[in-house]
Amino acid sequence: MSQNDIIVCIVLPTVLIFITAILARQRGQVLAVDAADRKTIYYTPSEIRSLIAAKTIHGRDNQLRPLKSRSLPNESLQLAFGIQNAFTSDDQCYVEEFVKMSSNFINLSSDSWDIIVSTTQNTVKQWKSDAQGAYESRCEVELVPMVQSMTLNAVLTAFFFLRKKAGTNDVPSKALTKLAEAINDTWIMSKKEDTLIAFEHNDKLRSALIEVLPDADISNPRGNPLNLILPGFETMWRIVLRCFLEVAYKTGKEHTNWREALVSYSENPTAERFNRAFSPDGASAKNLVKEALRLYPPTKRVYRAWKEATSPEPKKIAADIEACHLSTSIWGETAGKFDPLRWEKVTKEQEEAFLPFGSRPFECPAKPMFGPRLVGLLVGTLLGAYPHDWTDGARKLVLGHEK
Repeated sequence: MSQNDIIVCIVLPTVLIFITAILARQRGQVLAVDAADRKTIYYTPSEIRSLIAAKTIHGRDNQLRPLKSRSLPNESLQLAFGIQNAFTSDDQCYVEEFVKMSSNFINLSSDSWDIIVSTTQNTVKQWKSDAQGAYESRCEVELVPMVQSMTLNAVLTAFFFLRKKAGTNDVPSKALTKLAEAINDTWIMSKKEDTLIAFEHNDKLRSALIEVLPDADISNPRGNPLNLILPGFETMWRIVLRCFLEVAYKTGKEHTNWREALVSYSENPTAERFNRAFSPDGASAKNLVKEALRLYPPTKRVYRAWKEATSPEPKKIAADIEACHLSTSIWGETAGKFDPLRWEKVTKEQEEAFLPFGSRPFECPAKPMFGPRLVGLLVGTLLGAYPHDWTDGARKLVLGHEK
């Protein structure tokens, strides 16, 4: 090895060693009740769709209006992030307007996709450059914060910077990293009452947000930019991470055309490239992304508040999307295996069971194009930047930490 050679290490999250255990989880009941938390958990496709609609399930009518049923379980998000969006509001007119606005933002032109490609590539290049400059003989890139930063970069570009016909190039990379970390930390802390910090007291998140979006009206729950950032970022970066690992270092190691399909699409993110089949097995970027969304659903459970006529107060019930996606009775014995070719011939039952973006009337507006195509773009950019030789010979794969 010459003096100019660099030993490259990608630092990966240790939690990923548990992915196999998650995938191996089997369900033996159709309905399970957690008496301690007073939660009822459903996981068949028809039950999940009924629960998401929040009106009637198994003949039991919900006395709460659907928007109220959805917003009540998300009260902690409203408090932690200071937001009021389609997930946290029960105002019908406002929610409809918010969904319409969000849909308009993500209806991107080809020029807009090109801007996202450019800013995403710049983010990854900056991470590699910073890492190589920090060491003389080796280069360590922490994968988790890099994926968070590039995902946040893409979301910010789509919702805020495209209106300026620019990407986030003027935003310091460290500012993106700080905001991504602050959002993720706040997300985790919001899960428990004893760790939740109200947004008005969360100086780390507030200062990080203002550094990236200095003109943001963070004191107004309806004007807070986190209304748009949170749904796009917090769940998406995880699916990007898992899809990248699956294609680069797990099942995809035996299928080089999978990498080729995603890299090709990320370089020119058109609908034709997204659907193009690559030899020898005919895998496409679209089916690779769909399989990642099935195996690693970005939202594992969807919650609703449910109040029956005889109930003194609502109880919290859950739709287990992950269990539905891993059900062997629906997907066969290979349900726990990453197999994009399954999408070449799916049954009607499987189509009904594929619910990474929810279902009507609360289906995510990113479902048709923006969500899957952005995942493919981000994963393809990573695959292009970090080829297989980053783990060959003297170069090793080092596990790191993920929150």
